Amino acid sequence: KHGTPVPTGVAGELWIGGIQVARGYVNRPELTAERFLPDPFSKQPGSRIYRTGDLVRYNHDGIIEFLGLLDFQVKLRGFRIELGEIEAGLDEHPAVSQSTVILREDSKDDQRLVAYVIANTDDLDKAELDQWQSEQIDQWQTLWQEEYQQETTAEDETFDIQSWQSSYTNEQIPAAEMREWLDLGTDRIKALKPRNALEIGSGTGMIVAGVAPVCDSYLATDFSQAAVDRLGKLCNKHSELSNVALKQCSADQIAELAQGSFDTVILNSVAQYFPHIDYLHNFLSLAANTIGEHGHIFLGDLRSLPLLSAYHASVQLYQADDACDLEQLAALIQQRTEQEEELLIDPAFFTALQQEIPRLTGVRYNLKRGVHRNELTRFRYDVILEIGGTASAVEPEQLDWNTGALNLAALEKRLKKGVGDGLLITAIPDARLQAEIITLNQVADHEAGDVSTLRQAIEQSPAGLEPEELYALAEQHQLDLQLSGTVPGQISALFRPGNTLHFDGALLQTTHSTAWSLYSNNPLHGRLQRRLIPALREHLHDQIPEYMIPANFVVLDAFPVTPNGKIDRKALPAPERKRNEQEAYVAPRTPTEEQLAEIWSDVLGIKKVGVHDDFFALGGHSLLATQLISRIRDKMQTELPLIALFNHPTTAGLAVEIDGDTGNFTASAIEPYDRSQALPLSFAQQRLWFLDQLEGLSSTYNVPLALELEGSLNLDALQSAVNTLVARHESLRTSFTAEHGEPTQLINKSLHIPVDVIDTAGATNAELQTRLEELVQ
Repeated sequence: KHGTPVPTGVAGELWIGGIQVARGYVNRPELTAERFLPDPFSKQPGSRIYRTGDLVRYNHDGIIEFLGLLDFQVKLRGFRIELGEIEAGLDEHPAVSQSTVILREDSKDDQRLVAYVIANTDDLDKAELDQWQSEQIDQWQTLWQEEYQQETTAEDETFDIQSWQSSYTNEQIPAAEMREWLDLGTDRIKALKPRNALEIGSGTGMIVAGVAPVCDSYLATDFSQAAVDRLGKLCNKHSELSNVALKQCSADQIAELAQGSFDTVILNSVAQYFPHIDYLHNFLSLAANTIGEHGHIFLGDLRSLPLLSAYHASVQLYQADDACDLEQLAALIQQRTEQEEELLIDPAFFTALQQEIPRLTGVRYNLKRGVHRNELTRFRYDVILEIGGTASAVEPEQLDWNTGALNLAALEKRLKKGVGDGLLITAIPDARLQAEIITLNQVADHEAGDVSTLRQAIEQSPAGLEPEELYALAEQHQLDLQLSGTVPGQISALFRPGNTLHFDGALLQTTHSTAWSLYSNNPLHGRLQRRLIPALREHLHDQIPEYMIPANFVVLDAFPVTPNGKIDRKALPAPERKRNEQEAYVAPRTPTEEQLAEIWSDVLGIKKVGVHDDFFALGGHSLLATQLISRIRDKMQTELPLIALFNHPTTAGLAVEIDGDTGNFTASAIEPYDRSQALPLSFAQQRLWFLDQLEGLSSTYNVPLALELEGSLNLDALQSAVNTLVARHESLRTSFTAEHGEPTQLINKSLHIPVDVIDTAGATNAELQTRLEELVQ
């Protein structure tokens, strides 16, 4: 930093000189003065050297190694930190392909370092990745096993919806909405005329009860033995389900079943729990083999990847307060999108799949039907794969809703004329998602304002078309209709003549990609963060000082970039402070826990704090810990030692400390200690006393400073300043002595330190300089 070359192997800033250096930045004189300096290594007058801001070092082979950027030096809690050094340490880890570190202040007066990394999964141990996949499946299996073991409270056992909770309210989805969802879903399956059906993930048996009575045989499977046992009791009570056989197995175990023995395979509202898209690809290959000469695979309730951001925008907008600004809303949407742990699938995946599975001859798409607007109808779709059918290659006529100036009346008039071999209408505005599209557009454009103004804009926006209106037209004109939505807020509608179901796949035109991961999100992303982040912390501990370790780590699939391709640091998402994934949320149960949870929520900036949530896992650190203890003292009139929080970092643990037998700390006024007598030494004082006895007088622990002041001296003011300092700081008027080998300290009530004046009048400059050096020495 002083403009001196560093030795080989030592990191420094890269400066570049020579004829090739530019004159400066156009119309940026301040930046030019900062970056283009007079070249101290050149004899050419006026030559400049350029400070690149790159942290580099010369290796012994003469190669310059880039270590990071020096442009981003920050100061945090008294420490100057070069973010490039942290990034260089992260980039050395084999599981990191790229990293960037920034200083964030998402809560007032709470600055923290946040590291963003792109994981290089190719260099991760495959066995570990397989283990994570297994853990993902086991996690869902355990969750549903516990759910199915509970006694049902439903009056109708064939309609048990107690586990279907709304993402908006965290309450059970209303029965009327679930009944509509179930009836329309089973109608689509029964339209396939199944005779010998296989269902994967039967759960509580709602699909079984609706479809099995029209089949000759029905094999219901689930990876939860509790679900299978529960289904067995249900089938024994209902004679129309006597044709149902049961088996406990997972989706990837259906290869054990008799090949070619089914005409219909059903996977309804289950695919979102698969660990990745390759797992689904493998399942579909196995499922195709279980189907005989001709049949279908029904994939119901699939979560749409193109609508992932719209879904989280919808939920966050619903839950947000009017005063929430759009920047906060954008951060919440991006957080939830990044942390999504269910599998979402691009509909184009199934068209591309036709090139992989020879027996797959047709694909049929349809958005979920329903007049109710909820997460099931707005963000999910069904796909039916035809196995062993006759492929159709008739291309439909295409019309764009906007360029064709269409509306519902114009469309109806067009349908009356007939659709020929088919009519594909694209870019139809979806009335169910207009609010989400406006939300995403405004937060993407970094518009100012809050949620209140956003909601007003949504109310004033033009409405789109309800999908049910399109279905009504198709039924009126006796047409087959398929609907798909791969562009958020837009519907594509394919009308075919007659009531026969078509499986031509013309609704979506796609080119096959060998990377199946492009057709889905990565549900293991959250688990990758939980496993990779501790490893990165440990790795950095060996590279840099403790104060430079980032407080939060965020694993991204890609960095947001500016138009010129650089990382857009302003667009990086805020880190999510979340509870331990292994701990379910438990609400406060006692008045003490309620008070503590309220204080924690205020200090950490988190709306909901459970009694088992770890303070430090939620983003707490030592400074916030001190603040927390202070708030507890002020609001609860309870004095807790700081160590209590480290020993019991949950509200449940602290509540026991406050209320229980392990400690009952009551607040008391802080009173001055009697300083008239000798006092024992603190640990730090004992250490210095020992060193003084061992080594004798030493200036090792003194920090000298010599000042040369010009002008007339006000001696009285200087003497008063010294006396005021001594009166203010006890350490300046404390003396030490030993009695019987035991050191003690005595804090004098007052102490006068005279300011000595040495008159050097008459001395020559040389004599004065010599005398000053002697005095300073």
